[in-house]
Amino acid sequence: PRRELLVLTPDEAKQFLQLASSHRLHALWWFIAITGVRKGEALGLHWTDVDWDTNTLTIRRTLSGSGRRKRETVPKTPHGTRTIAMPNVLAVVLTKWRQQQRLERISGGSTWHNTSYVFTTYRGTPWDPSAVTHQFKRLLRQGGFSDHWRIHDLRHAMATHWLASGVSPKVVSERLGHASVAFTLQVYAHALPNQQAEAAEKMAAQLIDNLAMPSTNHPHEPRKSGTT
Repeated sequence: PRRELLVLTPDEAKQFLQLASSHRLHALWWFIAITGVRKGEALGLHWTDVDWDTNTLTIRRTLSGSGRRKRETVPKTPHGTRTIAMPNVLAVVLTKWRQQQRLERISGGSTWHNTSYVFTTYRGTPWDPSAVTHQFKRLLRQGGFSDHWRIHDLRHAMATHWLASGVSPKVVSERLGHASVAFTLQVYAHALPNQQAEAAEKMAAQLIDNLAMPSTNHPHEPRKSGTT
């Protein structure tokens, strides 16, 4: 059975990001919450994947494993390789993080590993996905949040809020890197229980605005006197 989605409310997501503003990995949390990418896709991002001229970024690889077994792989499906629009607020977050990373490189000197990864440790090496999860859980405990939250739930929050706001499922599916729109709807349909009722109300309102209301007279009732 599919695990029930644990969707963060807008207020919960805002509170978490505020808490994370002083955390060294704050740029990573913001990145996942805004783009909706998977943890491994975020950790596999290189600076060359970020296009500052068009404010877009391209997902080309996933980082998985741990320690010496850490490795990069290409997305499982062609849809996984995708270009994502980057809002200005995220561009600012990444710019500030890049400046901090440069300072850490200078401070690290000969101990710094010169890689092109966006999200790196103090030594410049790419993060182990398990270590990032550990950092996330510690942050949750510090803020008194539910320890059942996962990093992946930041991705679910973005997708659910976009769909609830009326964004096309096709657009959401492309941003998430799903194989099909049908899969996106299958995953998130039960997380939006009021969508059907809202759609019905909107359709009814549109029909009322555009069509004359039916007569209240029964077809077999005699016409009222004085009518033609």
